[in-house]
Amino acid sequence: MTQPRSRRPYGTGQGIAESFEAWWARDNDPAQFIQNGIVALDASTLLHMYRVTPATRDQVLGLFRELRERIWIPHQAALEFHRNRTSVVTTRTGQFRETRRILEQSGSNAAAELQKAIDKLVTLRQANMTRRDWEPSTHGLTLEDFKRRLRGVMDPALLELRELESEHDLGPADMQAQDRVLTALDEITQGRIGPTYSQSQIAELVREAMEFRYPNRIPPGYEDAAKKSTPYLAAGDYILWRQLIDFASENLHRRPVTLITVDAKEDWWVLDNRRRPETARPELRQEFYDNTSSKLMLMTLSDFLAAVESRLPGRVSPETVEEVRSSEVKVDTADKLKEILGSDPRALPEKPDLLALPISKFESLVVLLLQAMQIGDVVRIANSGFDMVLVYHQNSDDTTLVQIKRYSRVVGTEPIFALIGAMDAAGANRGKFITTSRFTSHARLNATSSGIELIEGQDLLRLLQIYLGVDAVISVDRLAEEDQEKPY
Repeated sequence: MTQPRSRRPYGTGQGIAESFEAWWARDNDPAQFIQNGIVALDASTLLHMYRVTPATRDQVLGLFRELRERIWIPHQAALEFHRNRTSVVTTRTGQFRETRRILEQSGSNAAAELQKAIDKLVTLRQANMTRRDWEPSTHGLTLEDFKRRLRGVMDPALLELRELESEHDLGPADMQAQDRVLTALDEITQGRIGPTYSQSQIAELVREAMEFRYPNRIPPGYEDAAKKSTPYLAAGDYILWRQLIDFASENLHRRPVTLITVDAKEDWWVLDNRRRPETARPELRQEFYDNTSSKLMLMTLSDFLAAVESRLPGRVSPETVEEVRSSEVKVDTADKLKEILGSDPRALPEKPDLLALPISKFESLVVLLLQAMQIGDVVRIANSGFDMVLVYHQNSDDTTLVQIKRYSRVVGTEPIFALIGAMDAAGANRGKFITTSRFTSHARLNATSSGIELIEGQDLLRLLQIYLGVDAVISVDRLAEEDQEKPY
């Protein structure tokens, strides 16, 4: 492995600005990297070929084939590709299966909710001791009536789901004998994969990562320290990083390097205020240059394709760029969801209880929901945690201030008035209050007159299932009635 270059004698060499250019200079022009530099692919980029549709995949692989002589893959990336390729396809198939289940059950669930509303009306009539006759069945308001009316209502959605599923040509059964992705990548990567390390070298890198770099949050990979099951797996990003540095120091002679990734974690990236990848961490750019004399650019796969589209016309279409960008967002959402819940939602032994989640994780879950709903750019307000966030709506000057509260008692007017004041302070012309509880009638009245949308616990559960595939519960079976318990 490459050792850091020896220090220059005291008083010679570059000054404080030039020596630390990575910390203050803007990213270099992508043109020199795309047209002349080495293009390194990590495992997330290779695995993404299983997530996109065949048409998009063929364009991306066609571009890689054209760039073949400049492509390089760290051995660690190739190893992690093989560790995860089957699970990526299985996960994609499971997402279609789970969506089909939700669509098929939605009619029955809607009928059950309508029946609850009618039952509440019947109870109210009994409490009022009215003498007038009124039967739900007379008006077609029984559970069977609702089911009959809703039967087939989701057929167009199920048909669209089948069409979406048919756009993918690889299933779990194809991973051994008919894997078109593996065949294409094998052709492209002949002679383009770096060497492995010895067991002693790997052991030393694992020790360095776990004992020094990760405790001091030195990128890359420190976010994996607590997520992976073994120190070796946790050190995967650092092993890849060292392989990339070794390759560049031994072979490139100042030639620029672009590392393409779908990984959007902050131990690789400087994130903007919307938590989106902006540029490589300056620590990484500086370390790479200090060890190799080459410049590094980190790019998401979609940004790389967009840059190619503008500088090398005809290689990829705007539709391909957009599909890859959209699929990257889905991967990032799935990764964040696992971090919040501790596992893939479908692998949890029981439904997550929103009232049992730590407040910070509950708030992060709701923020992730807002992002998945694609209503606009969700921005954290400084010093507020995720208790309040701003949403800048797409193609509009409207701004929504969202209040997120994990409450068990009913919500009264005081929190609504507090949100109205916060809206004025933030310059927001809309408001949204999301809670695990319910709202009093006075709270609803004040919210409506002030342009505030209210999302109660049951609505929140429904949205989590639709947009994130999270089948959660709220442990309080029946929240206190407005006139029986003092609201917040």
